[in-house]
Amino acid sequence: MLNREFISALGLTLDDLQINNLQSYAELVLNKNQEFNLTAAKTLQEVFNRHISDGLQAASILRKEGFLTKTGADFGSGAGFIGITAAIALPNTKIYLVDSLQKRTKFLQWIVYKVGLKNVEILNLKIGQIPLQRKFDFILERAMGEIDDVLPLCLNSLADNGAFFALLSKDTQSKINASKEYFYSLPGDKTVSGRKISVYYGHN
Repeated sequence: MLNREFISALGLTLDDLQINNLQSYAELVLNKNQEFNLTAAKTLQEVFNRHISDGLQAASILRKEGFLTKTGADFGSGAGFIGITAAIALPNTKIYLVDSLQKRTKFLQWIVYKVGLKNVEILNLKIGQIPLQRKFDFILERAMGEIDDVLPLCLNSLADNGAFFALLSKDTQSKINASKEYFYSLPGDKTVSGRKISVYYGHN
């Protein structure tokens, strides 16, 4: 189950409704996993440890970086582990879930309806199809591809004074230096060296 001490250590304060929404989201993922092939996780605890905890880390960094009342996007959302979790944890933050696969966006729309999220919208688009005039205050990305390939596309959709947050394995290298990096480990994971969130700021 979700560890409230872990959540508190991230600097997040979640009420019972938010905790229940995260629980419902994890349960819905497991219920639909065979149909949509969403995760290798087999239990609720694995979903919490592998995925929800990653999204809570992103929410924590968004809070620290001052994006609580901003509008952002989760590029390559997949099952929404980062974007939906962050949206539940930060109800005053608007998040667009962007994915190119219609089957996944239908799943995301269903999740948003079932959990009752008012601060989430779905865009069924490839990253390169996003209109140039649409800019986001922040962008989240995890496992969308090689960071040096996706970085220019993501920065192209970033507003001035915005920030791009890339969730990466700890040893991932980029030719473009990040402005800031946050390192962390996932709960109960003793098999990997850790993860990081690399932050790239937009133009001032």
